[in-house]
This record gives sequence, C-alpha cells and structure tokens, in this order.
Amino acid sequence: MPFSESWSDLGKTVHGITANALLIALGLHIVGALKHHIIDKDNTLTRMFGKK
Repeated sequence: MPFSESWSDLGKTVHGITANALLIALGLHIVGALKHHIIDKDNTLTRMFGKK
C-alpha cells in the first residue's frame, strides 16, 4: 500500500482527539470520585477500593 500524506494526517488527528478525550474522561472520573468522598462524604470511593 503506498504512503498517503492525507491518510497519515487524518490518522494523527483522530489519534490525538481520541487520546485527549480519554484523558479528559479519566480526569472527570477521578474528580467525581473525590467529590463523592470529600464533599458528599459517602462511601463510593472506599467501595471502589474494595473496603467496607
């Protein structure tokens, strides 16, 4: 298959967007877990770690 500059650029763009979306989702998940633990003072975070 011959090298295509346009397909290469598209792949880099999609890869970058997907990586950023994954990092944002991970960050929001961590912030949400900490919010439950610190502000709501429920046991969501401790249950995630398997503690009772």
